[in-house]
Amino acid sequence: MIDNLKKHWFVVIVAIIFLIGIIYFANTQINSVLKGKRVDGKDVVSEVNNVNLFADDYYDKLLEKYGDQELYKLFERASLNAIPSSDEDKKKAEEDAKKQIQAISAQQGAPGLENLDKALVALGYSGKDELAVFYENMTKKDNMTAEYLEANYDKYVKKFIEDKQPRMVSHILITMDDSSKPTDAEQQKINKVDEALKGGKNFGEVALEFSDDQQTAPNKGSLGYMDKETEYQEEFLASALSLKQGETGVWIKTSYGQHLVHIDSTDYKDFKTEQGFLSAINNANPELEALVLWSKAKELDIKFHNKDIEKRLKTIMGIEDDKQ
Repeated sequence: MIDNLKKHWFVVIVAIIFLIGIIYFANTQINSVLKGKRVDGKDVVSEVNNVNLFADDYYDKLLEKYGDQELYKLFERASLNAIPSSDEDKKKAEEDAKKQIQAISAQQGAPGLENLDKALVALGYSGKDELAVFYENMTKKDNMTAEYLEANYDKYVKKFIEDKQPRMVSHILITMDDSSKPTDAEQQKINKVDEALKGGKNFGEVALEFSDDQQTAPNKGSLGYMDKETEYQEEFLASALSLKQGETGVWIKTSYGQHLVHIDSTDYKDFKTEQGFLSAINNANPELEALVLWSKAKELDIKFHNKDIEKRLKTIMGIEDDKQ
């Protein structure tokens, strides 16, 4: 029995923490409202117009209101904890967490750090001290989703690609006060970009040299992932969606100035692990996140010693049978 408990420690912990949390919260509320009142041998939580709400009713309502989301969070956290992280992923998570905390501290001070604490607690973590763990787990979730989509390409990816036209995009921006009337200096810069590209220079190198977009120019003009739902200005979106892989469009006008759009790739393998793509395909398939988690749980060979917990989780996650 001890070996069995060790093998499935995270499932046991899920059930214990969940039940302890519900009971503790409920008892705290009972003790603070009507401590000591009992009717027909039952604890009374509240009384309105001589109508009693008993503790058993309270537990049921509490479970109904908070139980599903808390149980799912605990199950997800426990499952993610059972997946090892690479040394590279751990190091990156720690570096990203350190940078994020430093940035929030510098920009928002103590209130910002307090909000970060609250946000992480709401997600099931102890606070900002577990920000690196949160980043690790997000990487694990991305990897899980990418693996699941690879195995279920025809069901999810093929249709998404047909509907949303996903792609990796770069651009060159020449900023202008009036994109319809470029100044002589702005037009000269456009001409230099055209000459460089016609001369055979790589689009990324030209973007690095000439683009006025200070965020993307250092990365050779890369905007990363986009699809037809990406919130770009209409002219920019239309240009990006009209081009094939490797093509560069004509100059287009937006409120920022004039742009050249270049399609780096429309190949699934080039964006399948991009967070933008994973978020977009999850949004398009609301059931996907739960299916990915359940699939991974099965791979980890999770066994439920409490069938009520298993049944409740399946209901929460929309799992109808063991074929998921």
